[in-house]
Amino acid sequence: MTVKDSPLPSRASTDSPLYDVVNLSKRYRMGRVELPVLRGVNLSVNAGEFLAIEGRSGSGKSTLLHLMGGLDTPDSGSLVFDGRDIGRVGHRVRGRIRNREIGFVFQFYHLLPELNVLENTTLSTHVDGWLAGHLKRRTQTRSRAEELLEKVGLRDRIRHRPAELSGGERQRVAIARALMNRPRLLLADEPTGNLDSQTGRQIMDVIEDLHRRESLTVVMVTHDRALAKEADRVLVLRDGRLIQE
Repeated sequence: MTVKDSPLPSRASTDSPLYDVVNLSKRYRMGRVELPVLRGVNLSVNAGEFLAIEGRSGSGKSTLLHLMGGLDTPDSGSLVFDGRDIGRVGHRVRGRIRNREIGFVFQFYHLLPELNVLENTTLSTHVDGWLAGHLKRRTQTRSRAEELLEKVGLRDRIRHRPAELSGGERQRVAIARALMNRPRLLLADEPTGNLDSQTGRQIMDVIEDLHRRESLTVVMVTHDRALAKEADRVLVLRDGRLIQE
């Protein structure tokens, strides 16, 4: 496997994985005790694939997703996203890759309460001057946000603040925000875990529709086996290792 030196990842060919996780390990220290969470995890994700990783609470699912998204660094192993090991680049470059190429949806929505739906959706465009500066391209930014909010069924709620929305509506805003910069990969960490079953079903429908219509690559972690089985492929995280279902 060849790792490139360009500041941002190039576009992978269609016959190569978009993401390769190689022999990934991560440990956390609790006082004098060292707790191994991931033990030599290996994983390939193809472009356009919807992959679900199932595991019990505390199995390391969120840790794996955070590492894949560049939110944390591994103790050992490689995280090769489109030919570039994001675990070995500097903080600034990793942040740019994370903002431009990878979208995140978490169990808890992380919306800013003082901002309305439209403003929360466009937050990522303010980071690192992406989209060439919000002030210079305000029209394009707003148009993209409105397009996404239309897709997730919130076009008529753009002036509402998070406190005026249901849990499902807040998660829809989080999905729109994650897709604002047209990422190649969406990482979803228990996206329905904080919702009732009916609302969770609606959120899954939104994610699956975006996956199909836009060939969006999705990696979702969940403890819900029924939910996981809706993906193209399911892996199980057990004792710090991935196994085929």
